[in-house]
Amino acid sequence: AVDPCRPAISPARPHAPVTTQRGADEDHQSPERLAGHRFDVFLSYHSADRPSVERIARRLRQLGVEPWFDRWALTPGGGWQDEIVAGLHGSSACAIFVGDRDMGDWERLELEVALVRAASDREFRLFPVLLPGLERFDPSTLPPFLATRTWVDMRSGVESDRALREFANAVHGIP
Repeated sequence: AVDPCRPAISPARPHAPVTTQRGADEDHQSPERLAGHRFDVFLSYHSADRPSVERIARRLRQLGVEPWFDRWALTPGGGWQDEIVAGLHGSSACAIFVGDRDMGDWERLELEVALVRAASDREFRLFPVLLPGLERFDPSTLPPFLATRTWVDMRSGVESDRALREFANAVHGIP
């Protein structure tokens, strides 16, 4: 069955996949392989916010921050749920994007996995990112364990250099 919350991957991938030496039977997205943190930050978002999040992902790459972005990382025909979990485990941080809509169902599930990881791994950073279009923000509307975290405010626009530097600093744990 097709999940309406995660649209199909487009055939054109904007970036070439990372290639590594591996055996024919080794899964390139396995949690064991990704334990070395291939990605700096996992990007979790509501599907309606995809265009803004993809622009942010491209800008992060320009700064040398490697994002796990589903449209670039999921394997066509692969088990995307397992690949999402592997992406979270293979990332040093997780950004939960907050737009003008409620969090999507899959975004909530990704948050649950990230919270479990954050509880057992003090080095793992988890933070909300406020997107343009979110006019009023009340932290009490966030899930309780996310509301306690300092957010990155990108409401001034995804092209804001200051906001992007804040985002990169959050990924690296720099004030």
